[in-house]
Amino acid sequence: PSLMAQPDMEGRECWVGRMGSACHPRPSISLHPSGRVALGGTVTVQCRGRHQNMRFLLYKDGNPNVLQDVEPAGDLAEFPIRNVSWRDAGSYSCYYHDKWYLFIWSRPSDSVELVVAGEGPGSVSSLPAPHPARPSGARACSWGASRSMTIRCECRCRGARVLLSKAGDPNARRAMDSAGDVVEFPIRRVSQGDAGNYSCQYSTKWDPPVWSEPSDPVELVVAGEGPGSASPLPAPHSDGPSERVWAVGIPPVLTCTILTGVSVAADGFLLLLLLAFLCYRKSRGSECPAQRGTG
Repeated sequence: PSLMAQPDMEGRECWVGRMGSACHPRPSISLHPSGRVALGGTVTVQCRGRHQNMRFLLYKDGNPNVLQDVEPAGDLAEFPIRNVSWRDAGSYSCYYHDKWYLFIWSRPSDSVELVVAGEGPGSVSSLPAPHPARPSGARACSWGASRSMTIRCECRCRGARVLLSKAGDPNARRAMDSAGDVVEFPIRRVSQGDAGNYSCQYSTKWDPPVWSEPSDPVELVVAGEGPGSASPLPAPHSDGPSERVWAVGIPPVLTCTILTGVSVAADGFLLLLLLAFLCYRKSRGSECPAQRGTG
């Protein structure tokens, strides 16, 4: 019998002859587990056809290329998506065709929407509030002038854009694309103008961007500034094992880390303190280093 190609509504070709259309029935599609998928998690797209020994292909809206293809022994194809990122969010559909008669396609499945936790309409309000990962007493970092330090923003945001902000100073904003779970913002030769409260947040890279909630602020105190600044501040809190167990969707956390040693002026000040201490120890029977050779 003669056959002719007749495109269906989605552009795939059905073959029509005397016996009717040669398009396979559309498959069904679903996500397992269903619902929102956490960043870094795993989800499986399941596509079930009406025939066995077919070749199944997975597509994503906006991408003309095949994402995955499988040839299951039965009528169920599974397409795992591991280490889910923001780029995986979107609508998926699948097709299948006969392995021997490549020109006979199924009609497309319905679309299924993969939503990554924290995305989609209203996602800004649905993102979790900042997680207090450290005691409130450890939220201040004290550094002397001319020293160098870095502010580290920790988040489950690989591939996202991370923004560091300083309260009350829009000109101090800095942005960086994350290659991992930690983004570092160095501050060379800390000055009094660097003192203040810092926070960070991350966003998707597409327009309009979807933002996380900001981290808890961390205060940078430059020596000699602010009421009572001479009183000792607690040292930055070191990460304990429990703080390395990340909850899904956790917002960023800031810490302060010293990068280089003290300045030359600070070295001289420490030397004077050492000499004063030696004089105090030897004042009752020994001469101070500065008095030797006199008399």
